[in-house]
Amino acid sequence: KILRKYELSSDKGTDFFYNRFRLAHIRLEYFNSLRKRALDPSFQDFSEFLDDFFMYEKLRHASSMATLKDTVSAELSFDYIDDINRHLRESQSVDPLIHIYQKLYLSYQDDDPAHFEEFLELLSNNVDKTAIPARRELYLFAINYCGRRIMAGQSSYYDKVLDLYMEGVDNRALFEGKYLSPTTYTNIVKLALGLRKIEILEDFIETHSGSLPPEERADAEYLNRAEVLYFKRDYGGVIENLREMAHSDFHYTLSSRVLYLKTYYAQDDIEPL
Repeated sequence: KILRKYELSSDKGTDFFYNRFRLAHIRLEYFNSLRKRALDPSFQDFSEFLDDFFMYEKLRHASSMATLKDTVSAELSFDYIDDINRHLRESQSVDPLIHIYQKLYLSYQDDDPAHFEEFLELLSNNVDKTAIPARRELYLFAINYCGRRIMAGQSSYYDKVLDLYMEGVDNRALFEGKYLSPTTYTNIVKLALGLRKIEILEDFIETHSGSLPPEERADAEYLNRAEVLYFKRDYGGVIENLREMAHSDFHYTLSSRVLYLKTYYAQDDIEPL
């Protein structure tokens, strides 16, 4: 009963698969201590949960290694992966999170966009049942995959990576603890500007600026609002927002100065320069 209750209550990730296996192991050891000449369900549970833990961790590690295949000169070995993939293809019942990591690994290893589309669908359907650490890892792997495609000249992936960023913010996968990373926030702004999705961007800034760390919140919001206003050629609005900044970090100071220069240049106003 404890094991089934745990399965129903836990978000899935490394801790889930490991703890489920450990609970089955404890139950099996207890049954063996009774010295009964019978077959207890704990035998089958132990075998299945050990397999799931191994496959999950192996696919996670293989996915991480696969991201490096174009950046390292060493030959990478993926022992047991073919056996795992064959088993998963033939199995009638596969845990969705294991299936997600399988499709992620195949996306990288086979360089096949069809695998990535299946990965995205599986992720979308199961993200609410995935623990935050695993959720974050999956979104970062997916964003990395899109980045590789963009670098290869496939511009259609700009929309996909923006969608992943927005989803990862909405479901908190891309939060760092309690707060949204200012880097992630800025990446979304730049992507949306590049794709000219201004209404989506303005809604994002309005909705999620409050999720930034308190010490950077105001500067990040003013700077990125100024970036949007520059795109809209509202140069007065740009200057107004930049003047509100407290310059909490050198990055904000440098970025605001660059935007000041661009704004004055766009207006042919060289006096302030």
